[in-house]
Amino acid sequence: MTPASATPPPLRIGNCSGFYGDRFDAMREMLTDGPLDVLTGDYLAELTMLILGRERQKDPARGYATTFLRQLDDTLPLALERGVRIVSNA
Repeated sequence: MTPASATPPPLRIGNCSGFYGDRFDAMREMLTDGPLDVLTGDYLAELTMLILGRERQKDPARGYATTFLRQLDDTLPLALERGVRIVSNA
């Protein structure tokens, strides 16, 4: 147990997405470029919601951030191996 006055270690947070169409490799790059505790992804920015809404109007089976699932499929083993938590609104 650490003394009450001890400073906790920093929480290292990275982000791999800010809008629809961000670089596909960003998630892998964040996981491999240095120490990381949490990786976030924002897939519901205003412009993204507009694009996804239009896609859903054309086809009800569409309208969600498919890139997140593909990125996660590609990098989940690496995130688990490194103990990185993933937080997303996709």
